[in-house]
Amino acid sequence: MAAIRSHDPYHAVMGSWLIRRLSPDSNPIKMEDLCAERDEETLLRAMGIETANVHLGDKRRARFIIADLKRRNPNWLHATARKMARQNIKDWKEYREL
Repeated sequence: MAAIRSHDPYHAVMGSWLIRRLSPDSNPIKMEDLCAERDEETLLRAMGIETANVHLGDKRRARFIIADLKRRNPNWLHATARKMARQNIKDWKEYREL
């Protein structure tokens, strides 16, 4: 098992330095720019797969990650995302009132 990544033109190794973009919004996907028949679930799944793929570069860690995922409830990620969304909204409302 190994990570397979698409070529990123802004990612380079120069000597002992890794050169890459630092901003999380350097290549944002704007939902309004997607076609009329959008499929956010497929988009989010693809983003999750790419994020997970980064961790597969280390075979030892990948085994631990896969074992952990097998022990989890199949709905754990959706439940956690809902909880995180509620907390973010609560935090935003509190911040707005400052």
